[in-house]
Amino acid sequence: MKIALGLEYPLALRGGVGVLVEKLIEGLSAFYEVVLVSPDPPEFRHPGICAHVHWNPATVSRANSRKLVEELSALKVSLAHFHLGGNYGWGSRIPGQSPFPFLTEQGIVGVSTIHVALSILEGYCDPRKSVWLKLALLPMAWLGKLDVLRNVRAEIVVSRQACARVQRWYWPMRGRFRCIYHSRLPSVPLPVNGPREPLVLSVGHIAFRKGQHTLVAAFAKIAADHPEWKLALVGPAVESACVAQIKEMIAAHG
Repeated sequence: MKIALGLEYPLALRGGVGVLVEKLIEGLSAFYEVVLVSPDPPEFRHPGICAHVHWNPATVSRANSRKLVEELSALKVSLAHFHLGGNYGWGSRIPGQSPFPFLTEQGIVGVSTIHVALSILEGYCDPRKSVWLKLALLPMAWLGKLDVLRNVRAEIVVSRQACARVQRWYWPMRGRFRCIYHSRLPSVPLPVNGPREPLVLSVGHIAFRKGQHTLVAAFAKIAADHPEWKLALVGPAVESACVAQIKEMIAAHG
């Protein structure tokens, strides 16, 4: 049996979703053949996968989604599990544009996972757009989301709070949601060897949706009163505009 695991970020980037998919590959490859769908280069190889299908989320369209699913069908994939970094991933903000309806056409069982569900208004357009524009675009995004839910066996949500939100937002398909808490953190805090440093550390992709620009702006307001404290941001620069804004604030506040 072949299982496809899909994510919208390169696995090599090793973001939060990517790390989870790596763990799934590690566990599932002992029992199934695993096909990876990701934006990694077409020649990308990873231990545990039998094939890699390149997917560019920036070119999502009805035609490209159909082509993707036809490739999975040709590889004889039985189940496809797509990971959504946000609530409207894989082109689901427009009805009929995501791969999920084509999975049903090809007889492939579909499963999805939402890793972030903060607001029904977030994820289908630039987060910096006005609330009025977001409200105007919401009906189409809502219908697009229902289109996904109609064509999956289940959509997994990673916390009880988020699961309650999406069940309320998409009440006609509330029965599709399942809550699976996926953290593997130890139940007992790890010991700290030596003194702690007065350091605020943020690790993650540098992008507006991650909020580092907000963190820097907040730190700038209190830094002068706490000169012993430092703020460090670690992660790849995914959005250059966010990086530029952060550098401007650093320069302005010293």
